[in-house]
Amino acid sequence: MRMGFPDPKRTRSATDKFTKERTYVRNLTLLDLEACVALEEAAFITSERCPRETFSYRLKVCPELCFGIFTIRRNKEYLLGHAIATKTLSPSVTESSMAVATPRHSPHNPAGPTIALHSFAIQPTHQGRYLGTTLLQEYIRRMIMGGCVQRIALIARDRLAGFYERFGFRCRGVSSVKFGGGEWMDLVLDF
Repeated sequence: MRMGFPDPKRTRSATDKFTKERTYVRNLTLLDLEACVALEEAAFITSERCPRETFSYRLKVCPELCFGIFTIRRNKEYLLGHAIATKTLSPSVTESSMAVATPRHSPHNPAGPTIALHSFAIQPTHQGRYLGTTLLQEYIRRMIMGGCVQRIALIARDRLAGFYERFGFRCRGVSSVKFGGGEWMDLVLDF
């Protein structure tokens, strides 16, 4: 998983103390596609962005694994951050689990015991407000409550590994995934 926000020092509630906005977490749907693409473009460099087609596939095939953190302003909902995932048979994120779907290959395997968390991002204008902590805590809680997986796996830059380790993820070394130039760390949270 790639992450587009700085490391928080402590957990906050879902109410952002900086802006006094109420935030909430909900499943993403295809109606959120454009907001997810815009967030990805704002949070990541070009080589690390998820393509629109891949977002569309993930939101169609496994929306139960995709969540966003939102706020409402002037009766309009705004996506502040997202967590986008698929299931895989592998115990870690692989090139195959990140691949674009084709008629011969479906990267999502509903029987997989591992959630491959591919994109985790917070709007740059809202970073540092503990929204990432709120979203990740809620994501982990919901996946554990679902009871149908054994772990969450992700890839992250070395400088961000400590953030995930605070949630119980264990760093398993350098990932073999070459997406975005490689040099990712494998992180896994076993339930």
